Amino acid sequence: MIELIQDACCKVFWYKKDLLRFLRLHKVPDNNFYLLESMTKAEFLGILFCDLNKNDYHHDLIYNIGVDIINMSSFPHLEKLENSELKIKDAQQSIKNLKPHIEKIKNIFSDEERKEARRLAEEKLRIERSLFLGKLKELSTELMSLSKTQLGTQKGGYEFEKWLYNLFILFDLDTRKSYKESSGRQIDMAFSLDGQNYIVEAKFTKSQTSVSDVDIFNGKLKKLADGTRGFIISISGFEKTALISASSDRSWILMMDYTHIFSLILNDRISLPDVLKRIIRNASQVGNSYLPVSDF
Repeated sequence: MIELIQDACCKVFWYKKDLLRFLRLHKVPDNNFYLLESMTKAEFLGILFCDLNKNDYHHDLIYNIGVDIINMSSFPHLEKLENSELKIKDAQQSIKNLKPHIEKIKNIFSDEERKEARRLAEEKLRIERSLFLGKLKELSTELMSLSKTQLGTQKGGYEFEKWLYNLFILFDLDTRKSYKESSGRQIDMAFSLDGQNYIVEAKFTKSQTSVSDVDIFNGKLKKLADGTRGFIISISGFEKTALISASSDRSWILMMDYTHIFSLILNDRISLPDVLKRIIRNASQVGNSYLPVSDF
């Protein structure tokens, strides 16, 4: 059914702006809306509905979107387009394909059953959210303690790597612990995001990360497969020259520091994946490897 809803959305809403307006009317979470700028409607909707379907709380939302679509009988925005008759015919056919599936669900579940299912889904979400916030608070306490007692020590560096791994796992990111690559060089951590591979350099020093640190990390990147990018996560921030070096031409290095960790992620203002995505997008669009918290 979800595939049929996606197909109908593509054909009923020809322009991306009309599609976004419809989704916002249904209060669809807008975390990934920016992806539509660089994707086709079909690609964007595939990601959006896949994310929605993972959460029981959003199943009613998907159903309500489907109900609204099958009740559409006119398409004024399609009438103004070239080959409008064909486009309207395609939209009507996509609705016709979807309608029996929506009607079947409508007949199976009464309003009361749907309310109960929604209540249970909300309760499950509340419990999951509470557990998540508890783990996030634990990680915050651990990092503050580690920063006070072991900042700048070798042991502290190892513990920071473990701490970062636990943070990434909490946010369900595909993450690999510390390992050595083929030439014997240490990789503190690695993760994948939206099909792209990244390695991580974890800096737990009292001094800011320097340009020489950036150069050494860049050397690690060059030894790996083409297209591999790197994140330097520095607890003490970066020297200005390091920021400039990492943002130079053909650099695949991105940067995150304590301000992102404490002000955004551990404070539950923005999720870790969204922080990473915004830093990546900024580097791609503007060319700066570092995005200050004030610009989020």
